[in-house]
Amino acid sequence: MAGRLVATGQPEAVENVYARRVFPVVARLVSAATGWLPFSLSETIVIAGVIAIAAAGLRVLLRARWRRWTAASVAGGVARLAAAIALAVFAFDLAWGYNYDRAPVAALLRYDLAPAPADDLAALAAELLAQAAALREGLPEDAAGVLRLTDGRRGALGRAARGYAAPQLVHRLPVPHLSAPPKLVLLSPLMSYLGIGGIFIPYTCEANVNATLPDWEIPFTSAHELAHQRGFAREEEANYVGYLACRAHPDRDFQYSGTFRPRSTRWPRWPRRTGRPTAGCAGPSPPPSRVISPRSRRGIAGTRAASEKSRSASTTRISRPRGRRTACAATDAWWTCCWRSGGRAGTVEEGPRGTRRSARTA
Repeated sequence: MAGRLVATGQPEAVENVYARRVFPVVARLVSAATGWLPFSLSETIVIAGVIAIAAAGLRVLLRARWRRWTAASVAGGVARLAAAIALAVFAFDLAWGYNYDRAPVAALLRYDLAPAPADDLAALAAELLAQAAALREGLPEDAAGVLRLTDGRRGALGRAARGYAAPQLVHRLPVPHLSAPPKLVLLSPLMSYLGIGGIFIPYTCEANVNATLPDWEIPFTSAHELAHQRGFAREEEANYVGYLACRAHPDRDFQYSGTFRPRSTRWPRWPRRTGRPTAGCAGPSPPPSRVISPRSRRGIAGTRAASEKSRSASTTRISRPRGRRTACAATDAWWTCCWRSGGRAGTVEEGPRGTRRSARTA
């Protein structure tokens, strides 16, 4: 913990020593040991841990009936628990935690995060939606017009790392080469109930994805979790790096997922008619309808309708107004910084920054 306190004020030292030298070695070793497993080892450990804790609690209750507790025995138990927690925190920091204190992605990409006019955000959003509509053309879909992955969810997870091997991303960011693919979680219905689309476990260096997400969201979510796996710890930065990986991916379904995802995370917070900003979010409502073909519009509408229907049937929604306002400000910063830096949505240097939405069932 003392090391983290010192590292907080030294982002350049953490970037040069830990993020670029220590972490890649640790990540390669751990991911090589767990990546070959066809299931999520971290999920197995969590399930076994819950059972072990329940059994230990039951044992303590049963022994309490026949054993008289003393201050020394209680103090010993507390000391052992504190030692176990300290060891877990130390292992977390060594395996991944110091990445929270590394240099920001904006600094690595030399972006200017100064506030920009709302018109720039609206223009970028409209352009991204137009590109998403173009990428949507020709992708496989079902009878309802909803996108489907040709090789299924597992096949898409196997292709997810290709975006991180693209030269246009590797030459811009320090991305370590890891061979472990994302894994589907057996307890995905529970993740949906908790509103979790994916989760990265540093102890096993495994990127876990909710198997109940709609097909169009699987590519971006897997890219997001792989960003965590490659050392980008901050949630908003993992979203942005995942976007860059999707845009650099050779397959169009990943490009579409990464480009369309900002539409689902950012624009629903914009007013539809008044053009005035909602609480905590600035910017007028963009006019995307003039750049989308009727077929693409039907496909996008079908995808969103299926997602919203399944989400309302299988997940709970928790209101967090303060966090939502913070997320809006963070999203605005990432979107507008790319526009002000001179980039356009067709290049890998720009993209959205957002927060993870609730999980949805297909």
